[in-house]
Amino acid sequence: MGGTTIQNDAPVISVTLSAFSISEKEITNQEYIDFLNSAYVDGWITVSAQQISDPCGPYTENMVIG
Repeated sequence: MGGTTIQNDAPVISVTLSAFSISEKEITNQEYIDFLNSAYVDGWITVSAQQISDPCGPYTENMVIG
């Protein structure tokens, strides 16, 4: 992360990731929308004017909803 190609880039740092899963294929915007709508209908996420929440907690940083 970081770099030196653009002035004011952040310094290069090492990042360590824990295990994670990733899809073998790309996910389209429509597939993601379908997933979010299903999660909403099933009660896995809630949406209010200023935040989206799931069982892990709210997402409020720099939200642009709509």
